[in-house]
Formats: sequence, structure tokens, C-alpha cells
Amino acid sequence: MRDALCHRTSSYLDLDFVLPEKAVETAQAIAQAYGAGFVLLDAERQIARVVFQRTTVDFALQVED
Repeated sequence: MRDALCHRTSSYLDLDFVLPEKAVETAQAIAQAYGAGFVLLDAERQIARVVFQRTTVDFALQVED
């Protein structure tokens, strides 16, 4: 969205998802299902990344204040 508002285009896609539960497990399952890379970014805060050839997808656990 930010890039579109700034009139920037890119063939690389960067997505972020905030999930109410099982963020790391979801990222692991997607990486395994699609043969993508998996990176645990922060175990304590439950943040993980799935890396595809032209896309990066970050998953984070929703934190309630």
C-alpha cells in the first residue's frame, strides 16, 4: 500500500500478517507446503518470515494492550 501511495512499483512483493494465534506455526506450515524458506525472526515475540523467490511474507503474533 505504501509503495502504491508513493507511486513506486516493484516486482518484489513484501507482505505482513498479524495473527491472533500460532503465527510461527502458520509460517512454518506455509513454508513447508510451498517449499519456501523459513526464518524465525523473534521467538519470544513470535515473529517469523517465509521467503519465496519474489516475495517475503512476515507473520507476527497479535499483541493486546
